[in-house]
Amino acid sequence: MRRWSESGLRPKLINAVDPFGDRDPLPIQMVAVPLGVQERDLVALCAPVPGKIAAYLLPMLQHICHCSRLDREACSHPLAVIVVPNRELAEKVVRVMERLSRYMADVKVSLILDEVDALNKLGRGSHVIVGTVDQLGKCIERSTLVMRQSCGYLILDEADYMVKMGFDKELEAMLKAMPRRRTIHVYTETMPTSLEKLARRHLHDPINVAVDREVSKALEQRASEKKVQMLKKRAAEKLLFH
Repeated sequence: MRRWSESGLRPKLINAVDPFGDRDPLPIQMVAVPLGVQERDLVALCAPVPGKIAAYLLPMLQHICHCSRLDREACSHPLAVIVVPNRELAEKVVRVMERLSRYMADVKVSLILDEVDALNKLGRGSHVIVGTVDQLGKCIERSTLVMRQSCGYLILDEADYMVKMGFDKELEAMLKAMPRRRTIHVYTETMPTSLEKLARRHLHDPINVAVDREVSKALEQRASEKKVQMLKKRAAEKLLFH
């Protein structure tokens, strides 16, 4: 995929990420988005490179668009779950999702950061649950978060960090809680042995991709320069025809 028009995403999602048709996908998006749209399991070996969050959110939002109207309207159990190691990343994921889903009708997102969030929000029903691994692990253990009913998409971001923090059992429980027909994406900077074993046990014929940090930064810089040039051109045209 070299252009967003080749991504397979719905027009409303392309409009959200590339409103003027002049923004090229970043490297992680070029490889991850088409695979996500195909609902293939994925292991992405990459640092926190630019565009990573959108790379996994866009296919996930497409998945929600494809869910049955009954599942979307019932909203009794989540259609997708995103697991991250800390509060800062969880909050960032929600901010990016709000921007990318702005042309979608009423996508309900719950951010689970502590036990109060779990008690107050899980009972209301949400299409997407975003939360820290420790809190979502407790929700699985207490059966306040049920994933087997309708959750077709699970994303583990910074998975190696969660393993290093000692949350192997929580991740295992979440993976076991998924239905048979589902998509799992794992984003990780390194591949510890325990994480590799988790992926082997629970991912179905996953595609493995790797994105170099320096290459990604260089391409992001080029994209930023291109955007500045386009903005200058638009400003000049506006003055010309004013």
